[in-house]
Amino acid sequence: MILSRRTTHRNLKIPKHWRVSILAVLAVGPGLMMNSALPFFQSLVQLSFGVPPHSLFSPGIIGLTALALCIPLGPVLRHKLGARRTYQIAMALFVLGSLLAAVSPVLLWLLLGRFLQGAATGVILMIMLPMLVLSFPMEKRNYSLLTLIGGFFGFAVTGMFLGAAAVHLNEWRWIFYVSGAIAVIALILCHFTLKDEHPPHPEVKISQDRAGLALLAFVSVTILVTVNNLDKWAGMALDDWIFAGGILITIIIIGFAERTAEHPLLSFKMIIEPKPLLGMLITICSNVVMVCSLFTVQSQLRNLYRISSGQHMLLFLFPLIGVIIAAVVCTLFYDKIGPGLLGVIGALVMVTVSIQWLFLNESHSLLFMPYNLILMTAGIGIAVGAGLMGAALGGPLTHLVERMTTVQFIRFYLNPAISVLIAKASLNYTHYYVTALIGSIVVLCLSLGVHGTGKGHKLAHKPHIKEQILRI
Repeated sequence: MILSRRTTHRNLKIPKHWRVSILAVLAVGPGLMMNSALPFFQSLVQLSFGVPPHSLFSPGIIGLTALALCIPLGPVLRHKLGARRTYQIAMALFVLGSLLAAVSPVLLWLLLGRFLQGAATGVILMIMLPMLVLSFPMEKRNYSLLTLIGGFFGFAVTGMFLGAAAVHLNEWRWIFYVSGAIAVIALILCHFTLKDEHPPHPEVKISQDRAGLALLAFVSVTILVTVNNLDKWAGMALDDWIFAGGILITIIIIGFAERTAEHPLLSFKMIIEPKPLLGMLITICSNVVMVCSLFTVQSQLRNLYRISSGQHMLLFLFPLIGVIIAAVVCTLFYDKIGPGLLGVIGALVMVTVSIQWLFLNESHSLLFMPYNLILMTAGIGIAVGAGLMGAALGGPLTHLVERMTTVQFIRFYLNPAISVLIAKASLNYTHYYVTALIGSIVVLCLSLGVHGTGKGHKLAHKPHIKEQILRI
């Protein structure tokens, strides 16, 4: 009887890879959720603080910039402090940032809260991503895509729903309480489940790139000062082009500076190969499509169909179905057809929906909108999943972490510039949808290029095949 009970208890134990998956999603998800929720309720923030409309870029830009700048610090801190302690510190900072933003009496508190949220998400991202993938058994490693797409992208899409809910309720502070509560749950679970299987090695000089650290610190201060004065400098399109151009030039400067470092924070030379480079470009272009479609259509729905805020909120539950479709498709077909053809499938779906939205007017039935939202979300999810994994596995497996860190840094670092330029360069809905269509076509061409380079490494392997040890 005792043996039977022990066996039953052992069978009920959650496998390690699912425990790590839960910890990863709870750590990274809230930050991604806030990034996608902010554009929806930014007008409420304006009313709360009485600031000019252009200042509304500040919370979003600061959060995204802090996220990008702290991505390279994740692997460094993991080796210095260990995964468990770094996880706890990052989540504690996220909770603090959430509370500051939720109770903020002035805009400065909100900006500081968003900076802490973004920094915590950036640090933990490249700790949990490789840990998540490697925690799955070799023969089931493709199932990690269920977490990567269903969890991470799912939280981003959930942010859209919560943002619409904030507009419906005419209150935005509760969203920060929700994100902080999720981080608290992550802290509690980490205490009981996360262990440092590879203890910290402070004596091992994994990265002594002091020039890179100094450059990242300088960039952080420069961008924060710029963002804080956007409302004063704004008014001409040239100001925003200068801001976006400065971000691009900074990436180039960091790229040249890191080439001479023995242990660079960012290994730009590892993404010059065709597959990583094309995969990274797919994710960037997919983000453009997302901004110009899913974020734009919500505004047009209110203006074109005159739907209530409650209907608008419920309508953004349908993209969650698209997330599930994208996660299942990528999990089942990534190893079979490769990232190239998978990206082609996602791009074709995006092209189809973009063309429909380009001619959207009052004569189109609102009943078709849920299906379009599902398809567009699924297409973007499939393309992003194919691009990211194609970039991660598009080179020697021993350098997967360094390669993925650089890809994620550039991807998130360009997001603020992309958001500002799209907001300023587009004058009406037609321009947004034209941009989305062009971006979808570019993703299609890039995916065909990835297919031309071959399938690359598979995620899942048979247990008897020896696997190279990844340096996390």
